[in-house]
Amino acid sequence: MNVAEYLQHIGIEDKVLPPTLETLNRLQVAHLSKVPFENLDMFGGERRQIDLINVYNKIVKENRGGICCELNGLYCWLLRQLGFDVEAIEGRPYIVDQDDFFGPMSHILMLVNLDGKTYTTDVAYGKHSCLRPLLLEEKLVQEQENGIYRFRRIDPTDQNVLYLEEKWLDSLDAEGKIVPVSETNPHYCASVHRTEGWNILYKLYIDKFYELEDFKSAFDFFQDQPDNFFRANNFASLRSEETVLNLHGNCLTQIDFKRCPDGLTQRRTKTQLDSDAINDVIRKRFGVEPPKAFVPKADGK
Repeated sequence: MNVAEYLQHIGIEDKVLPPTLETLNRLQVAHLSKVPFENLDMFGGERRQIDLINVYNKIVKENRGGICCELNGLYCWLLRQLGFDVEAIEGRPYIVDQDDFFGPMSHILMLVNLDGKTYTTDVAYGKHSCLRPLLLEEKLVQEQENGIYRFRRIDPTDQNVLYLEEKWLDSLDAEGKIVPVSETNPHYCASVHRTEGWNILYKLYIDKFYELEDFKSAFDFFQDQPDNFFRANNFASLRSEETVLNLHGNCLTQIDFKRCPDGLTQRRTKTQLDSDAINDVIRKRFGVEPPKAFVPKADGK
């Protein structure tokens, strides 16, 4: 495992990278735009092991992506090698259609302490990944190039459990007119867990720290159980400062963001692909080689 090789893989050639917020921003943006969040091995690829050397070889040597345990586990190692004060914590993704959450240890992300402040950093949440680190401060609305976020405490008496929320964005139609999200999104309103106008990305627990091997049982479950989220459909996702590119089954969605006078908006362009085109898109748009026996699903949405 080699820090310089890893950095070069995500497009950073600097010989010296000080452990600063500027560096953390650069690393997160570079990682999200180069290394896809993807589960292609679960559709004809090999069964993977969740240890640092195997994950490093997959991502850096084989030029592949991975799911949260793999990407954030290796990214946490990189941050430590660069001198950051970083700890891995547990998250539980929100299921908007069910207004409920995945079970324990279903997501991993990191806390980074810098100059007396704490930030979250996460390079493995697919199309909903935050482009840049977020200051861990309750109720503070943090706007980035392609998303608006805030943290909200679930229970005022418990300081250690929070929601990370993302504001629902209005859309632009084909003619460039704004379509209010309140008129088109059935989940815009409040629910048991949501507040009006905000989606929950995940619940995070900030009082207990973990190592990569602590997520082994969850990783094995995601690989082996046929009825879990990660085996329901093949996916791949990359995020840059301007665009989110997301493959789900045979559907490729490009989300472009534009700042209008009334705020940040998005435009979605969807393309249905045949099997041959899926492999071509994975190579050319996501920059990785699909497994030799890869069999894509054909029910993307």
